[in-house]
Amino acid sequence: MPRPLNLAAALLDSIAAAAEPSGRTFYDQTAHWLLIGRAIEDSTGFDFAKVEAALVAKRDTADLTGTEQIVRNAYVHEGLIRPDKGEKEFFAERRARGLGNRLDTDGRIISQSKQGRRDKDGKGGSG
Repeated sequence: MPRPLNLAAALLDSIAAAAEPSGRTFYDQTAHWLLIGRAIEDSTGFDFAKVEAALVAKRDTADLTGTEQIVRNAYVHEGLIRPDKGEKEFFAERRARGLGNRLDTDGRIISQSKQGRRDKDGKGGSG
């Protein structure tokens, strides 16, 4: 039975980009990467507890094997591209208050308000 996955857009783009040259479908590429991840996690030379400790600065990254460093870097990258709940709430509150939440084509901050879009000076910016 199919089950939905919530993956970051950048990861979905990476899957699509890797699928074509390998001759796999998007779904086959996803399964392929999942199998590789499982194999790495199950291997005797890999300790995810060490990776977790390095992610919260309780272990020096120099103590990680090459594979563990690659996995740690992937988690760091994922954390940078996927906003957490706190970030989503912070920006939702700013949008609700009409505070600047994006830039227009000229690089000016655009605010969202119930009256429509305006720039930070209250003048009708593009948007």
